[in-house]
Amino acid sequence: ALNVPAGNQMRLFPQQVEVTVRVGISHFSDVKESDFQAICRFPAQQCDALPIELTTTNPYIYNIRISPSSVEYMIQYWAMKKIQMVDLQTQYQHIKADIDRGIQSVIDSASFIKGPAVASFQKNLEQYTGAKHVIPVGNGTDALQIALMALGLKQGDEVITPTFTFIATAEVVALLGLKPVVVDVDWDTMNLSIEAVRKAITPKTKAIVPVHLFGQCADMEALMAIAKEHNLYIVEDACQAIGSVYTFSDGTQKQAATMGDIGCTSFFPSKNLGCYGDGGAIFTNDDDLAAKMRAIANHGMVVRYYHDTVGVNSRLDSIQAAILDAKLPHLNSYSAARQAAAAYYDKAFANHPNILIPAHNEHSTHVF
Repeated sequence: ALNVPAGNQMRLFPQQVEVTVRVGISHFSDVKESDFQAICRFPAQQCDALPIELTTTNPYIYNIRISPSSVEYMIQYWAMKKIQMVDLQTQYQHIKADIDRGIQSVIDSASFIKGPAVASFQKNLEQYTGAKHVIPVGNGTDALQIALMALGLKQGDEVITPTFTFIATAEVVALLGLKPVVVDVDWDTMNLSIEAVRKAITPKTKAIVPVHLFGQCADMEALMAIAKEHNLYIVEDACQAIGSVYTFSDGTQKQAATMGDIGCTSFFPSKNLGCYGDGGAIFTNDDDLAAKMRAIANHGMVVRYYHDTVGVNSRLDSIQAAILDAKLPHLNSYSAARQAAAAYYDKAFANHPNILIPAHNEHSTHVF
């Protein structure tokens, strides 16, 4: 990985070697001095690679000055790129101008809370998902809690959740004095087992919280049929699945978080659509539920200082909204890149005796 590419340009300089290092991420500490000694060997000369002076004006390009014993060269050198789950630094570089412009506009306006950036992102996210109402909030956990608070459930009511999910799904249920009923998931998709849900329903069951785990929608058509049969609410946990599309048997297509009574998502930085801090959103097509959730997220307040119900303080700040608004037009391409990487792994591990690759639900796209 550290060899100088054939045909690289070399230029003679007095008293020093200047090496331009182009890397994908800013982890220069992983490159050892001995590596530079190795690449500076030529038929007529072996460089003495000490000392090394590092300068940079860009986290992706390093200029290293090496003082050798005599002859000097300029070498272009590419370091091996570390594999990350999400390379936020490279992602930022691609849309730097848009991100910087959005942040600066918020600072210039000083509209840090509920400013125009939040309204813009809300409108654009409604258009992208097809949801009638989007309520931006502080994080994905708050989104789940506010959604359950809006349903008017009573202490001891049961809410069905999957065993395989992040703790927040069941945590908010318990926090509100409700009873989380955890049920198993399907072995292949790792989403809620329809049979397990049927078996878990009791007279106290009031809601189902399907989790679209890892970016693939649960079997929403079957779950919505069960909910209709037993008069249950559905609150989608789509914190890992924004942009995933579910196709019903009649050909109707809907985005994750827009099928149940309420949907929730997270904008944690590593998500497909992530901000530079915490953030989340709630989705619904129900006008009454939307009004309740907007009030709950704002201390139970509709008219300033008139508190109609007990609420919380949860809002997406304007800087995070500006960042998300800049990223939203790229969401499909981000998901496509993840899909391409997943396809590579699927092919590599196909038929491996000790590895099962994730199953793909024919009714849902997978955004990983």
